[in-house]
Amino acid sequence: MSQPAVPRQIKQLEENVGLPLFEMLSKKLYLTDVGKEFYI
Repeated sequence: MSQPAVPRQIKQLEENVGLPLFEMLSKKLYLTDVGKEFYI
């Protein structure tokens, strides 16, 4: 998967789930609680 394809896949997944899976803090990307549950 190409680098630009990854953010598109994440955005589509978040749209399907209906909640944010990641959050950006100080230019770092973190999983949200929902993202952590989805990961497990």
